[in-house]
Amino acid sequence: KMFGMATDPGGKLLRQSSAFVTGTSGVYPSLSCDENLRVFCILQGGKPERIDAALAYVGLAALRHRKAATLSTGMRQRLALAAAFLLDVPLLLLDEPTNGLDPDGIDDVNQILRRYRDDHGATIVISSHQLEQLSNIYDDVILVREGRIVSHQSGGGPASIFLRSPSIGLVETALRALDVSYVKQDQYWKIDVVDGEETDLFAARVVRALTQRGVDVCEVSSRGSALAQVYHGDPGS
Repeated sequence: KMFGMATDPGGKLLRQSSAFVTGTSGVYPSLSCDENLRVFCILQGGKPERIDAALAYVGLAALRHRKAATLSTGMRQRLALAAAFLLDVPLLLLDEPTNGLDPDGIDDVNQILRRYRDDHGATIVISSHQLEQLSNIYDDVILVREGRIVSHQSGGGPASIFLRSPSIGLVETALRALDVSYVKQDQYWKIDVVDGEETDLFAARVVRALTQRGVDVCEVSSRGSALAQVYHGDPGS
Protein backbone atom coordinates (compact mmCIF):
# COMPACT_ATOMS: atom_id res chain seq x y z
CA LYS A 1 0.00 0.00 0.00
CA MET A 2 0.96 3.63 -0.51
CA PHE A 3 -0.71 6.48 1.37
CA GLY A 4 -3.44 4.05 2.42
CA MET A 5 -4.21 2.97 -1.15
CA ALA A 6 -3.36 -0.26 -2.91
CA THR A 7 -0.57 0.11 -5.46
CA ASP A 8 -1.02 -1.04 -9.04
CA PRO A 9 1.43 -3.25 -11.00
CA GLY A 10 2.12 -0.50 -13.53
CA GLY A 11 3.15 2.01 -10.87
CA LYS A 12 0.57 4.61 -11.89
CA LEU A 13 -0.17 5.61 -8.28
CA LEU A 14 3.54 6.05 -7.55
CA ARG A 15 4.03 8.28 -10.59
CA GLN A 16 1.00 10.41 -9.74
CA SER A 17 2.00 10.80 -6.08
CA SER A 18 5.73 11.45 -6.35
CA ALA A 19 8.41 13.67 -7.85
CA PHE A 20 11.90 12.38 -8.65
CA VAL A 21 14.96 14.63 -8.55
CA THR A 22 18.37 13.31 -9.61
CA GLY A 23 20.93 16.06 -9.13
CA THR A 24 20.59 18.86 -11.67
CA SER A 25 20.15 16.64 -14.73
CA GLY A 26 16.70 18.11 -15.44
CA VAL A 27 17.98 21.70 -15.56
CA TYR A 28 18.54 23.25 -19.02
CA PRO A 29 21.67 25.50 -18.88
CA SER A 30 20.59 27.75 -21.75
CA LEU A 31 17.23 28.60 -20.16
CA SER A 32 16.52 31.01 -17.32
CA CYS A 33 15.19 29.81 -13.97
CA ASP A 34 11.68 30.91 -14.93
CA GLU A 35 11.92 29.26 -18.37
CA ASN A 36 13.18 26.02 -16.85
CA LEU A 37 10.16 25.79 -14.59
CA ARG A 38 7.74 26.61 -17.41
CA VAL A 39 9.26 23.87 -19.57
CA PHE A 40 8.98 21.49 -16.62
CA CYS A 41 5.28 22.30 -16.29
CA ILE A 42 4.73 21.46 -19.96
CA LEU A 43 6.70 18.20 -19.85
CA GLN A 44 5.78 16.93 -16.38
CA GLY A 45 2.41 18.46 -15.67
CA GLY A 46 3.50 20.95 -13.02
CA LYS A 47 1.35 23.88 -12.01
CA PRO A 48 2.49 27.16 -13.67
CA GLU A 49 0.65 29.25 -11.09
CA ARG A 50 3.08 27.92 -8.48
CA ILE A 51 6.24 29.13 -10.25
CA ASP A 52 6.57 32.43 -8.37
CA ALA A 53 6.04 30.75 -5.01
CA ALA A 54 8.43 27.89 -5.85
CA LEU A 55 11.26 30.26 -6.82
CA ALA A 56 10.73 32.28 -3.65
CA TYR A 57 10.65 29.10 -1.56
CA VAL A 58 14.14 28.08 -2.70
CA GLY A 59 15.55 31.62 -2.61
CA LEU A 60 15.79 32.18 -6.37
CA ALA A 61 13.04 34.76 -6.92
CA ALA A 62 15.57 37.54 -7.57
CA LEU A 63 17.39 35.34 -10.10
CA ARG A 64 14.37 34.18 -12.08
CA HIS A 65 15.69 35.66 -15.35
CA ARG A 66 19.28 34.40 -14.92
CA LYS A 67 20.43 31.61 -17.23
CA ALA A 68 20.89 28.35 -15.36
CA ALA A 69 24.41 28.09 -16.82
CA THR A 70 25.45 31.12 -14.75
CA LEU A 71 24.21 29.65 -11.46
CA SER A 72 26.34 27.82 -8.92
CA THR A 73 25.87 24.07 -8.48
CA GLY A 74 23.96 24.71 -5.27
CA MET A 75 21.61 27.16 -6.98
CA ARG A 76 20.95 24.70 -9.80
CA GLN A 77 20.12 22.04 -7.23
CA ARG A 78 17.66 24.43 -5.59
CA LEU A 79 16.14 25.10 -9.02
CA ALA A 80 15.67 21.35 -9.51
CA LEU A 81 13.91 21.18 -6.14
CA ALA A 82 11.67 24.10 -7.13
CA ALA A 83 10.60 22.13 -10.20
CA ALA A 84 9.66 19.15 -8.03
CA PHE A 85 7.66 21.43 -5.72
CA LEU A 86 5.51 22.49 -8.69
CA LEU A 87 3.95 19.03 -8.75
CA ASP A 88 2.59 19.44 -5.20
CA VAL A 89 2.91 15.71 -4.43
CA PRO A 90 3.17 13.98 -1.03
CA LEU A 91 6.35 12.04 -1.89
CA LEU A 92 9.73 13.38 -3.04
CA LEU A 93 12.41 10.95 -4.25
CA LEU A 94 15.88 12.52 -4.29
CA ASP A 95 19.11 10.99 -5.59
CA GLU A 96 22.27 12.51 -4.02
CA PRO A 97 20.77 16.01 -3.56
CA THR A 98 23.92 17.37 -1.88
CA ASN A 99 26.49 15.77 -4.18
CA GLY A 100 29.20 18.23 -5.25
CA LEU A 101 27.95 21.06 -3.03
CA ASP A 102 30.07 23.17 -0.70
CA PRO A 103 29.08 23.41 3.01
CA ASP A 104 26.88 26.47 2.42
CA GLY A 105 25.11 24.73 -0.46
CA ILE A 106 24.53 21.63 1.66
CA ASP A 107 23.04 23.74 4.46
CA ASP A 108 20.74 25.53 1.98
CA VAL A 109 19.40 22.27 0.53
CA ASN A 110 18.94 20.66 3.95
CA GLN A 111 17.07 23.68 5.30
CA ILE A 112 14.79 23.77 2.25
CA LEU A 113 14.00 20.06 2.58
CA ARG A 114 13.29 20.31 6.31
CA ARG A 115 11.03 23.32 5.75
CA TYR A 116 9.18 21.65 2.88
CA ARG A 117 8.63 18.52 4.96
CA ASP A 118 7.25 20.56 7.86
CA ASP A 119 5.15 22.94 5.74
CA HIS A 120 3.60 20.31 3.46
CA GLY A 121 3.74 17.12 5.52
CA ALA A 122 5.64 15.49 2.65
CA THR A 123 7.60 12.26 2.83
CA ILE A 124 11.12 12.73 1.45
CA VAL A 125 13.14 9.66 0.44
CA ILE A 126 16.83 10.36 -0.18
CA SER A 127 19.29 7.99 -1.83
CA SER A 128 22.80 9.05 -0.83
CA HIS A 129 26.28 7.95 0.23
CA GLN A 130 26.84 11.23 2.10
CA LEU A 131 26.04 9.81 5.53
CA GLU A 132 27.42 12.65 7.64
CA GLN A 133 25.47 15.22 5.64
CA LEU A 134 22.26 13.24 6.19
CA SER A 135 22.77 12.99 9.95
CA ASN A 136 21.33 16.50 10.34
CA ILE A 137 18.00 15.85 8.62
CA TYR A 138 16.92 12.23 8.62
CA ASP A 139 14.09 10.65 10.62
CA ASP A 140 14.80 7.09 9.47
CA VAL A 141 17.79 5.56 7.70
CA ILE A 142 17.80 2.28 5.79
CA LEU A 143 21.14 0.89 4.62
CA VAL A 144 20.89 -1.48 1.66
CA ARG A 145 23.64 -3.79 0.47
CA GLU A 146 23.19 -6.00 -2.61
CA GLY A 147 19.43 -5.51 -2.51
CA ARG A 148 19.13 -6.48 1.15
CA ILE A 149 18.36 -4.20 4.10
CA VAL A 150 21.28 -4.51 6.52
CA SER A 151 20.34 -1.73 8.93
CA HIS A 152 17.27 0.34 9.77
CA GLN A 153 17.76 3.16 12.24
CA SER A 154 15.12 5.57 13.45
CA GLY A 155 16.39 9.03 14.19
CA GLY A 156 13.77 11.59 14.99
CA GLY A 157 14.71 14.89 16.58
CA PRO A 158 17.92 16.79 16.02
CA ALA A 159 21.31 15.35 15.14
CA SER A 160 23.53 14.62 18.13
CA ILE A 161 27.14 14.21 19.12
CA PHE A 162 28.34 11.84 21.83
CA LEU A 163 31.14 12.91 24.14
CA ARG A 164 33.06 10.97 26.80
CA SER A 165 35.05 12.63 29.57
CA PRO A 166 36.28 11.67 33.06
CA SER A 167 35.53 15.22 34.26
CA ILE A 168 31.84 14.59 34.93
CA GLY A 169 31.12 17.61 37.11
CA LEU A 170 33.06 20.01 34.91
CA VAL A 171 31.33 18.76 31.75
CA GLU A 172 27.85 19.57 33.01
CA THR A 173 28.89 23.03 34.19
CA ALA A 174 30.48 23.76 30.80
CA LEU A 175 27.48 22.48 28.82
CA ARG A 176 25.13 24.65 30.84
CA ALA A 177 27.29 27.67 30.00
CA LEU A 178 27.10 26.75 26.29
CA ASP A 179 23.28 26.74 26.46
CA VAL A 180 22.91 23.46 24.55
CA SER A 181 20.52 20.56 25.04
CA TYR A 182 22.23 17.53 26.57
CA VAL A 183 21.61 14.34 28.55
CA LYS A 184 23.92 11.84 30.30
CA GLN A 185 23.74 8.33 28.80
CA ASP A 186 25.93 5.77 30.59
CA GLN A 187 29.55 6.88 29.97
CA TYR A 188 28.58 9.44 27.32
CA TRP A 189 27.05 12.88 27.12
CA LYS A 190 24.52 13.13 24.27
CA ILE A 191 24.49 16.72 23.01
CA ASP A 192 21.95 17.91 20.42
CA VAL A 193 23.42 19.80 17.48
CA VAL A 194 22.14 23.37 17.26
CA ASP A 195 19.74 23.66 14.31
CA GLY A 196 21.50 25.00 11.22
CA GLU A 197 25.03 24.04 12.33
CA GLU A 198 27.09 21.38 10.60
CA THR A 199 27.71 18.46 12.96
CA ASP A 200 31.52 18.57 12.60
CA LEU A 201 31.69 22.32 13.22
CA PHE A 202 29.35 22.04 16.20
CA ALA A 203 31.46 19.22 17.68
CA ALA A 204 34.63 21.29 17.25
CA ARG A 205 32.99 24.28 18.95
CA VAL A 206 31.84 22.18 21.91
CA VAL A 207 35.22 20.47 22.36
CA ARG A 208 37.04 23.81 22.16
CA ALA A 209 34.74 25.33 24.78
CA LEU A 210 35.14 22.33 27.09
CA THR A 211 38.93 22.23 26.88
CA GLN A 212 39.10 25.97 27.54
CA ARG A 213 37.22 25.26 30.77
CA GLY A 214 39.69 22.55 31.79
CA VAL A 215 37.59 19.55 30.72
CA ASP A 216 39.46 16.48 29.46
CA VAL A 217 37.69 15.04 26.38
CA CYS A 218 38.46 11.36 25.67
CA GLU A 219 36.15 10.68 22.73
CA VAL A 220 33.71 12.46 20.41
CA SER A 221 31.47 10.80 17.84
CA SER A 222 28.31 11.64 15.94
CA ARG A 223 25.23 9.84 14.74
CA GLY A 224 26.59 10.14 11.21
CA SER A 225 29.80 8.41 12.30
CA ALA A 226 27.78 5.50 13.66
CA LEU A 227 26.01 5.20 10.33
CA ALA A 228 29.33 5.16 8.50
CA GLN A 229 30.56 2.32 10.69
CA VAL A 230 27.52 0.23 9.77
CA TYR A 231 27.87 1.17 6.10
CA HIS A 232 31.53 0.16 5.90
CA GLY A 233 31.22 -2.72 8.33
CA ASP A 234 30.26 -6.33 7.99
CA PRO A 235 27.14 -7.03 5.87
CA GLY A 236 25.82 -9.20 8.64
CA SER A 237 26.42 -6.67 11.41
